[in-house]
Formats: sequence, C-alpha cells, structure tokens
Amino acid sequence: MSNFDKKDKEMSQLLKKFDEAVETAKAESLVIEDGCSLGTADTWNEVAQLALRIEHIQCWFDAFEDDSFKKEAD
Repeated sequence: MSNFDKKDKEMSQLLKKFDEAVETAKAESLVIEDGCSLGTADTWNEVAQLALRIEHIQCWFDAFEDDSFKKEAD
C-alpha cells in the first residue's frame, strides 16, 4: 500500500470519527469511554483534536499534490 493510500485511509477514518463526534457533541450526549463519563465539553475537545489531525493530513495531501504538479511541469 502506497503512502498516499495509507494517508487516504487514515483521512477517511478520521472524517468518520469527526462526524460522529460532532453529532454526539451537538446532541449534548454523555459518552462512557473506558468506564469514564465524558461530558459535552470533552466531546468538543475531541472534535477540535480530530480537526487538527485532519488539517495535518490535508496539508500533507496539499504538499503531495504540489510535488506532483512540479514533477509534471519538469
């Protein structure tokens, strides 16, 4: 599996988790994780952390595309 495919798979998984976390936070649902209850603020914190990870991978994709365009131009 290429590095691009790995990043693409990771991005898909993160986006799914992000969507689920946003919906949970919007519903102000209490989440039980590993025996600990997490409130809405904790869920929004998870949303923020996931958004940063998604942004990091998107930056990687942007750099990958920039490199691909440069190679095509050469």
